[in-house]
Amino acid sequence: MEDRLLEIDSIARDATGEVTLHFSATPGQLVTLQDSTDLLSWTTISSPVAVGSPYVITQQTSLEDEKRFHRAFYHCE
Repeated sequence: MEDRLLEIDSIARDATGEVTLHFSATPGQLVTLQDSTDLLSWTTISSPVAVGSPYVITQQTSLEDEKRFHRAFYHCE
């Protein structure tokens, strides 16, 4: 199986504040997903093992946050 680059394919936020992220990853790889409201402080929101590609995750966010940033990376040991 060929390793894939980790890519966030799409991000959508609905009227209730729920964020849905679709990303492409190598199945079986541990992925760390983080978010931030200021690009300085990052919080891990999930560390799933990608079971397929694309992989989908949802997160409930505050409607008060005008901006929210996301990043994803493979976990290297």
